[in-house]
Amino acid sequence: MSSWLPATKKAITNGLMPTGTGGYSGIAAFRTNRRIADFTTYLTIEESGEDELEICEHPVQDGAEITDHAYKKSPVLNVSISFSQAETFTPLDETYAAMLKLQESRIPFEVVTGKRKYVDMLFKSIRVTTDKMTDNVLSVQAVLKHIKIVQVVKTTVPPRAKQATPAKTGATTKGGTKKAQDVTTTKPAKKSALKKISGGI
Repeated sequence: MSSWLPATKKAITNGLMPTGTGGYSGIAAFRTNRRIADFTTYLTIEESGEDELEICEHPVQDGAEITDHAYKKSPVLNVSISFSQAETFTPLDETYAAMLKLQESRIPFEVVTGKRKYVDMLFKSIRVTTDKMTDNVLSVQAVLKHIKIVQVVKTTVPPRAKQATPAKTGATTKGGTKKAQDVTTTKPAKKSALKKISGGI
């Protein structure tokens, strides 16, 4: 293994980011069971998950269904990870390009962290930092968000003759070609005030 990773992949080391000289700064953990899609060989710096419930601001009547006034928002996961070419055997620019390609594909994927498994996730944002401490590694800060996927069911509407109210429940019917027609209005003849009083015409 390279000098910038722990001697064992299950170790927790005193290291936030590799210094380039074999040292670390802060606290970091490397786990083989962690995974972002097909990316598995990386140093985990930080994982931060958020689950939020959207709750309405207006008053809710006593006895009403609370579920009609609150809904679960999609989980969001923030990760800070680092790749080493010595561990992935892949040039850092190719690893970076592969992450961007996965984001652009918009194909949902799985993410496994140290605490949870996420499904149907997408990269909302990918940020790469390069400084004097991370020049030889790929330092990534990414935001991943769950996308809700639902199943659409197609049904067949029975014939209009078998429906109680086909005008409301029946399928649309072909009415042929319609031609626009001019609309004319006939104004009633005006009566004088004297005729209206006397009832004359």
